[in-house]
Amino acid sequence: MKRNSNALNLFILFMCIISMIALPGCSMTSATKIQYDSGSPPEKNCTLNIAGPLAAKKFDGQDVNWRNSIPHNWAQVQIPEGKHTFVFDYEYPTTQGGTFSSYQAKDISVTYDRFAAGHTYVLVAQMTINMSIKIGVKDVTDDPDWFASLRKGGIEWLPINANR
Repeated sequence: MKRNSNALNLFILFMCIISMIALPGCSMTSATKIQYDSGSPPEKNCTLNIAGPLAAKKFDGQDVNWRNSIPHNWAQVQIPEGKHTFVFDYEYPTTQGGTFSSYQAKDISVTYDRFAAGHTYVLVAQMTINMSIKIGVKDVTDDPDWFASLRKGGIEWLPINANR
């Protein structure tokens, strides 16, 4: 009987560990809400969701710290309509052969000129085959399941600014 009790305890411990690892990934669409006062009226703002590996350091030349608090989730901020330039850092944690590390890229600058008031956008990053980072934007205003729609494409990949 003692042997079965130990096996059961080990099984329960194993399931608890698996739950702690797996469950955070199930909440991929939860956002860290960021307070930002642009001075523009709310009706002139849009909602911007920034993918987890990206952390905004600058917004139109102003220092910001827009990052999400949970890896692989989203940071959400209200910004004014119009043209904006961002500077991002990118950090993606990886595990190879049991060793934890991360791929990092610093000071990635992009500009997007079509943010519209009342719309919702997603900024995402993707690592390319040659290990460079590209950043894209998608207007998801009319998409109730925008997280799933990212897999379908339609992302506009932005050129990286040469001047920072």
